[in-house]
Amino acid sequence: MTEKTKFFQLTAAHQLRLRSLMALLAASNLLQALLSLSATGSLSPLITIAANVAILYCTAFITKAPDYYFRLIVWIVVVVVIFDGLSLSAVLMGRSAITARDVLSLVDVISVAVFARSLLAYRAGSGAPTSGG
Repeated sequence: MTEKTKFFQLTAAHQLRLRSLMALLAASNLLQALLSLSATGSLSPLITIAANVAILYCTAFITKAPDYYFRLIVWIVVVVVIFDGLSLSAVLMGRSAITARDVLSLVDVISVAVFARSLLAYRAGSGAPTSGG
C-alpha cells in the first residue's frame, strides 16, 4: 500500500488535521527562511523557501501531490521537532536571546503536539483514533 493510499484511507478529520499541520509547518519554516534571508543577505535560504513553497502547493492540491510528499510527512515532523527543540532548549538554557525564529520554533513544536494523534493514525495506516478515544 502506498503512502498516498494510506493518507486517503484516513478519516476526513485526520486528513484535514495532517494537511493543517503540514501547512503550519511549511508556512512557519518559510517565514524563518525569509527572516534568515533578510538578516544575512545571502541566497542560501532560497532552497528552503523553494522546498516550503512546494510543500504548501502539495498541501493545497493534495490530490495532485506526488507519492514522495506523503512519505516526507513523518520525516518533516521529525526534523522540525529535533531542530526546533534544540533551538528552544538553547533559549531556555539562556545560551541565546529569544528571537522571532524562536517564537516560530515554539509554534512548530506546539503544532506537532496538537496534531500528534492524526500523525499517529497516519503512521498506523488507519483512520481509527489511537488509544484514548
